[in-house]
Amino acid sequence: MKTSTIAALAAINRRFYRDHAVAFDRTRDRGWGGWETVIDHLVPALDRAAAVAEVAAAGTVSPAGTVATPPRILDLGCGNGRFAVFLEESLRERGSSRSGSKPTFGVLGVDESEELLGVARERCAHLGNRCGFQRLDLLSWLGGETKPWFPGTLAAAVAFGLTHHIPSFALRRQLLARSLDSVVDRGLVACSFWQLVDDPGFERRRASWIEHPAAFGVDLDDLEVDDHLLTFGNAAGVAGDAPARYCHHSAEAEIERLIAGLPAVEVARYFGPGGADRCNLYLILERSPR
Repeated sequence: MKTSTIAALAAINRRFYRDHAVAFDRTRDRGWGGWETVIDHLVPALDRAAAVAEVAAAGTVSPAGTVATPPRILDLGCGNGRFAVFLEESLRERGSSRSGSKPTFGVLGVDESEELLGVARERCAHLGNRCGFQRLDLLSWLGGETKPWFPGTLAAAVAFGLTHHIPSFALRRQLLARSLDSVVDRGLVACSFWQLVDDPGFERRRASWIEHPAAFGVDLDDLEVDDHLLTFGNAAGVAGDAPARYCHHSAEAEIERLIAGLPAVEVARYFGPGGADRCNLYLILERSPR
């Protein structure tokens, strides 16, 4: 995919989240059921990262470099911060197998939308300095124009509700690769792939690349298979004035290609348990030793 097409598709979503952040936030007020399984794997990953940090503090050099203390999680495309809240509540209930109390952790949430980051900061204010949010141009980060975040020092990196907004196979693969570069050995990368063509509302919300004004300027011949333009909420795709987003459907065959050759072991792949989450395909990878 050409750089100009990537920029045009990204601009569609940038405008959407700038103009409709409040409405979007209202529809994203709770966690996803599939996150419970993520946290099943995340708790031991936090413990492992804490153990590595303790060894490093004692003077032994870690093969993964300096480990963030407390163990830190990178939340890519964090939106309104709801994963950080869900994580805190879940860990408070579960506790830690190592210490007998809940794991100590930090979350860095990054997103392109200043509007949603403002919501996230307010929502997570009670977490204090355990949670921070910064604006990040994700496409620049994936393209190598922005330096990596804490390379090799994080316990985990997560990306929920993000992969379908990343234009081009190459950048979706880079999302996984750079996430794996960010975590310690045996650190986790967890992400979701919205199986949007299986969503009951897909056909109703699918908009025409030719007719919808949001797509003006996009080179339609450069689109990849399963690139779609979807209206938001209950608006039908035929409504030309309905807000629309660029979304990509990653079928399982594509996911196999995305992870092929990456320095990781797949530890889980599953669909969300119900509701809207049943169309989310979750993938959890564990970073192989460097």
